[in-house]
Amino acid sequence: MSKKQVFIIIPVLICILIGAIYFAWLESTKSSYLKEEINRLKIEVAELKTEKEVLLENIAELKKELEEIKANLPIIIPDLNIGFREPIRIITHSGYIDPVPHTIEAIKKAIDLGVYGIEIDIQFTKDYIPILLDVPDMSSPFNQITGGIDKNCTELTLKGIKQYKVKGLYEIPTLDEVLEFLKGKTNLLIIDTTWMPVLPENMDREKEVMVIQDTISRHNAEDFAIIQTADTSFTKYINFDKYKVAWNTSDIQHDYNISFYTLNPGWEITPEKVKEIHQAGAEVIPVNVAYSDAKAEEKFYLTTLLKGSKYIMVDYVENFKEFCKKYKIPIYEKK
Repeated sequence: MSKKQVFIIIPVLICILIGAIYFAWLESTKSSYLKEEINRLKIEVAELKTEKEVLLENIAELKKELEEIKANLPIIIPDLNIGFREPIRIITHSGYIDPVPHTIEAIKKAIDLGVYGIEIDIQFTKDYIPILLDVPDMSSPFNQITGGIDKNCTELTLKGIKQYKVKGLYEIPTLDEVLEFLKGKTNLLIIDTTWMPVLPENMDREKEVMVIQDTISRHNAEDFAIIQTADTSFTKYINFDKYKVAWNTSDIQHDYNISFYTLNPGWEITPEKVKEIHQAGAEVIPVNVAYSDAKAEEKFYLTTLLKGSKYIMVDYVENFKEFCKKYKIPIYEKK
């Protein structure tokens, strides 16, 4: 290789080397910049997440504050709806809550509180005696039977049933005993058959209906005893010309002469529904449950009563009387 060629190649190599170094530096700078951008974006995302969490916490706090404000808002009642309305007729649920439902002692407490009427649930024994029980399962906590055996009441005779006591203290009463006790003491007794079981093989539905009707007649209780049901297999045996019936759904029964519709809180009790029931010649009985929240209970009373019902079924009479006193709602006084 000549000196002339060497002098030409060396500068070329130097230029190539410088170019390589420059491009290497450029790539390094670019990579570093990208890393910085990625880190910056990561920080921004983290900050946005933090801000989102703070916003969600603030929204939750605002919702909580709003609910507290709503709960403490005064309830506005149109004076005309209260001041010129018929007195409310109080009906107790399951006999009464105190000392324990579905006992003669509970019914006596309800009578002492001066209520208009009483609701009870009945089931049948194996020998077709109607007794006061919430559900047919003897061991159910709803019945509160001490030492309750794992059988339905339809598998036991009355003699077998009477061996057990409610909470170990109170007799399980028969419908006969209840009607005898209530003579001249109440305006209304709703005998609820809604929770009677799907008919066991050993039971006859027609016979059950006949027994209830005969028991009512034996005590001359046709004027105040109401048979409640929601079962068409039951109603087809009822003598509607002689016995009053309460229907435990909001569906208007045009084929039967229904005296009352008992409407549970889960159903929509609208002024239109109340008007429709009144036009069908029946009365509405809204059924209250035991609210744990006093405000919720109060709002149920108001929204229900302002829709036109003159009856209400409650668990706690004292609470409802306090509510009526607060809002100057007249209560039907037992004569």
